[in-house]
Amino acid sequence: MPSKRAYYRTSEVARSVGVHPNTIRWYESAGLLGPIDRDTNGYRRFSAANLVEAKLVYRATRVTWMSGVVRSTALEILALVREGALVEAATRIDQLVDHLNREIALAREALAVIAEWLSGFGELRSATTTLIPIRKAAHITATTADQIRNWERNGLLILPRDRHNGYRVFGDLDLSRLKVIRLCRLAGYSITAIRRLMAAVDQTPGGTALDLERVANCPTEEEKWYETFPTDVWISTLTRHRDTIDEMIPLIAKLKTL
Repeated sequence: MPSKRAYYRTSEVARSVGVHPNTIRWYESAGLLGPIDRDTNGYRRFSAANLVEAKLVYRATRVTWMSGVVRSTALEILALVREGALVEAATRIDQLVDHLNREIALAREALAVIAEWLSGFGELRSATTTLIPIRKAAHITATTADQIRNWERNGLLILPRDRHNGYRVFGDLDLSRLKVIRLCRLAGYSITAIRRLMAAVDQTPGGTALDLERVANCPTEEEKWYETFPTDVWISTLTRHRDTIDEMIPLIAKLKTL
């Protein structure tokens, strides 16, 4: 970065942030940065404060693909920074870090339930001993028949069929598996990640310890042929996002001095 000037060019800011110059231009056009001065020739002149703001924008936008609280809070933090409300922005950063920590805890709780299921203990098994139809199974597991069919199509479970009419039927183990799948979906895991976890469970003898977090975070060799999405490695994604947002705290402190 230049040491004899009080401003930076777009390319210099981009290099410092770690993005393409067009990304910095997009930050400005999208209203994510505060006002940026221009030379008489129209070139942008980024101040030291603009540079720090760009680093904040980079970190906040890493998580805005997530819907709900994470996205809205990240955008609110940037709005507060633009307004100069740095104390409030720091508070919202802490709240977002706490939220992501809770999401990580929820994702790990789902794995703990799978481990309990694998060990053969817990209350995952229904008292039902008679095979039941799909709509009743959906009611018991708080899902829908369409969700269950989708999970079957995606290889999360293989259901027995009534030998007389060919309809899907569900026993105790099928119901407990549905409950586990539903919990994993609520915790944020993708279909791909759950299929990976279910395959590992199916291949592991009952009562055997299994490093489920490693399974959840490591795509199989077959998966590596395809694009890996954030929810395919959910705990790793959440942890990386939490750490990225946490990096905003010293940047806010730096901005207060400029």
